[in-house]
Amino acid sequence: MAKELASYLNSFYGPRFDTLRWVSLRYWGILPLEVMKKYQCIVVGAAQGELTVAFAAQQSKSVIGALEKLTGRKIFPVLVAPAKIRLFIRRKESYERHRHSLNWPYYIHWFLAHSMLKYILSNSELQE
Repeated sequence: MAKELASYLNSFYGPRFDTLRWVSLRYWGILPLEVMKKYQCIVVGAAQGELTVAFAAQQSKSVIGALEKLTGRKIFPVLVAPAKIRLFIRRKESYERHRHSLNWPYYIHWFLAHSMLKYILSNSELQE
C-alpha cells in the first residue's frame, strides 16, 4: 500500500534532486543551449540509454516526449530548485562564449588547457 501511494504521489511531483552541486562537462553538449533555456532543464546524468534531466518545474509529458525524440534516449525527469537551473544555464552560456572564442571542443576543461599550456611553457624554457 505504501509503495503504491509513493508511486502515485511521485507521478504528480516527480523525484527531487536537492543535492545537485555540479554537472559533468560530458553532459553539457547533449542538449542545445536554446532547448535548455526554453524548458529550464539540464542533463545531469546518463545510464543505460536513459538521461536524467533536471527541470526547474514539473513538465508535461509532451515536453519530455519532445526531449526523448531530440536525444533519442528515454528521459528520467527530476526537479531541482529554479535558481540552480538558472545558475547552470548561465555557466553553460559562459562556457560556450569561451569555447567558441578559443575554438575548444566540449571535452577540454579550462584547467586541462591551463595545465597543458603550463607544461608546454616549462618545456620551452628548459630547451633554451
